[in-house]
Amino acid sequence: MPRAVILNKDLSNIIQPDPRDMRRMQEFVTRSWYAYSGGDQAGLHPWQGETIAGSTAAPSRRTSSRRVEQKYTWLKAPRWNETPMEVGPLARVLAMYATGHAQTKELVDATL
Repeated sequence: MPRAVILNKDLSNIIQPDPRDMRRMQEFVTRSWYAYSGGDQAGLHPWQGETIAGSTAAPSRRTSSRRVEQKYTWLKAPRWNETPMEVGPLARVLAMYATGHAQTKELVDATL
């Protein structure tokens, strides 16, 4: 899987991030039901990350209101150079496509 940062939807300008860059590659728990010992506003590199269930419990299924101002997910928020990043399956396909992976390009082009 290629390492790739795609900014501003520009597939022609791929940045290859250094996974050891503790300053640029961080995860945040501000809106998740996790906590960091250094505070929820801190960003930690994934290798330094903590997975501590926070004091604010996840709401039950019966909870009808979801307040965005509060914690609302079990996911951490990844950022590169302070920019929110998508790191799921779509991001992986885009990274392979943008870096010229032949089979991915063929399948995506055929699908689109």
